[in-house]
Amino acid sequence: MPKNNLQIRMAADSVAELFIYEEIGGWWGITAQNIAQNLKELRAQKGAINTIKVRINSPGGDVFEGVAIYNLLKQDSANVHVFVDGMAASMGSVIAMAGDTITIGESAAFMIHNPSAGAVGESEDLRHMADLLDQVKSSLMTTYQKRTGMSAEELTVLMDAETWYFGQEAVDSGFADEVFEAPAMAASLRNESLNRFQDVPEKAQSFFKAKTTEGSAPQTTQEETPMPQAHNQPAAGGTPAPAASVQTVVTEPAQPTAQDRNDGIKAVFAPFNNKHDDLLIECLGDATITKESAQEKLLAKLGSNTTPSTPSVAAVAHVGNGRIVFDGLLNALEARVFRDVKAEKDNSFKSYSLLEMARAALAEKGVSMSAYGDRMGMVGAAFTHSSSDFGNVLADIAHKAMLRGWDETPETFTQWTREGSLTDFKMNKRVGLNSFPSLAKVEEGAEYGYGTVGDRAEQIMLATYGKMFSITRQAIINDDLSVFTRMPQAMGRAAARTVGDLVYATLTDNAAMADGQELFSAGHKNVLTGGLNVANADKARTKMRTHKDGDAHLNIGPGYLLTPVALEGSARQILHSESDITKDNSKAANPVRDMAQQISEARLDSASATTSYLVAGDMYDTIEVAYLDGNSAPRLEQQQGWSVDGTEFKVAIDAGVSPLDFRSFVRIAG
Repeated sequence: MPKNNLQIRMAADSVAELFIYEEIGGWWGITAQNIAQNLKELRAQKGAINTIKVRINSPGGDVFEGVAIYNLLKQDSANVHVFVDGMAASMGSVIAMAGDTITIGESAAFMIHNPSAGAVGESEDLRHMADLLDQVKSSLMTTYQKRTGMSAEELTVLMDAETWYFGQEAVDSGFADEVFEAPAMAASLRNESLNRFQDVPEKAQSFFKAKTTEGSAPQTTQEETPMPQAHNQPAAGGTPAPAASVQTVVTEPAQPTAQDRNDGIKAVFAPFNNKHDDLLIECLGDATITKESAQEKLLAKLGSNTTPSTPSVAAVAHVGNGRIVFDGLLNALEARVFRDVKAEKDNSFKSYSLLEMARAALAEKGVSMSAYGDRMGMVGAAFTHSSSDFGNVLADIAHKAMLRGWDETPETFTQWTREGSLTDFKMNKRVGLNSFPSLAKVEEGAEYGYGTVGDRAEQIMLATYGKMFSITRQAIINDDLSVFTRMPQAMGRAAARTVGDLVYATLTDNAAMADGQELFSAGHKNVLTGGLNVANADKARTKMRTHKDGDAHLNIGPGYLLTPVALEGSARQILHSESDITKDNSKAANPVRDMAQQISEARLDSASATTSYLVAGDMYDTIEVAYLDGNSAPRLEQQQGWSVDGTEFKVAIDAGVSPLDFRSFVRIAG
């Protein structure tokens, strides 16, 4: 999973504190999976958690990720106490509804509005998206109704209007239970977080855009003012809500910030449909360029080519995801790393080196290059800066390369084993289903009897296998693409080999079964000596097909002949010759012709170059290869390097291997 800014800790005995101080979902935000995993680990380390304090300062984000977080907290056995510290907007307000108690800061904000989305396609696609948004709105409205008791009609008006509440207003409207006092101070929020909303009241804009001077407190004066009714909130029954007296803070006019400058420059380039991103990045990266000088540079470039015009409406509607630079960098790097991926025609980053991509990622977020004295420092900032997308771009490429290595590795065990799923790391049992009693005659009017599969149950348990690799600052500066290809692909191949090693070790190490005997033993009647030949292949088939379970004839048919590479040629000759190669009379028919599919495996040579194994066909239980929750691909986790200057990646896979039934195998020893 991509790294995000989730923080969760034990605040006291049996009390956990969860900080949702970020957007919801996406590559950069808070996810339900991370919260669930951290709560599980915290309980394993610290014991019971009776109370979860959820502190929220979030502009919202992904709807379904937010719903998952809401349900996760709502269903938790602990008491959930939500604190709205700064802002609970959009999906942040839905998550707040999970609290058994909701406390909001006296100057904190709470906002509800309609869900929105982008759509590309024909008219039916757009209608489908509109229907989906209506369904999502209805679902969110139900959540608000349970807390506030408002009617669907009242909430529809509030959500359509994008309604904001502050402190006591949220309590009065039923969205919170109580207000807590906070120190008199100015709050700060990135402009792009406010720009996503359509109808931010002036009160909210002035409140969140107030900035404190770093290293000193803002000059403030306090005055008593009546709290106005919530923005666009209709008064119940036509009567205005009573005014409340609160403390407000008046700050001196805020000075333009670096983010204000970047927003202004982006606005200059916005009408030209991303056709001049190269110049945009250049302007953003130079701290001396203002909005006005950026406009002059753009006009100078346009003068030699074309003139700005209002873009025409396309036949197909498209709403971008707001991550132009991220998507551009990702496509450009994919095109350099993977031969089957082409750079988009208008992608201005397709000729960039890794170092230039790191600089572009920082510049897009308004980070001045002058703050870093050398290239090492600049690349380090691209890795570690909280708003930089560079690390996420690298993680995405590394993950795709790893999966390609996993998918492209030629492993033979997948042809004859059975894939399974386990939900935890406890010892589990598997009951063999190769045998089942024959059906009994049921006389007229008599009851049916129960069939059983006995008490034999093979054990299987998951284990985690993994290793780490790193992408260093030096590799970025040297524009070394091998760190995105050979290393992750090699780790993906290693994951596949690890599972293969476990499978074939089950055969060569002669694993113990639940009955106390080894997989291959005289008691199991599945061992032959004398090496691989036509006669032994025929005997092995006979042993397998004549196994019984009580009075039941199992008639297990062979499907695969596993041989070391040293016997590959002999095995093919034995299985595919028309005549019996061991007979002098060449017209004698081959009794084992095409009885099984031959698979040669080098791991068997390491144990014995003369021992082969006859394995049952696909309809029978042989060996189960189980993965955690059925995820058969390895996972990639990322963190900022501590022992290296760069980013560290961990490749891991959770797998368990166990034989299910000895009657599905016959060993032919040399």
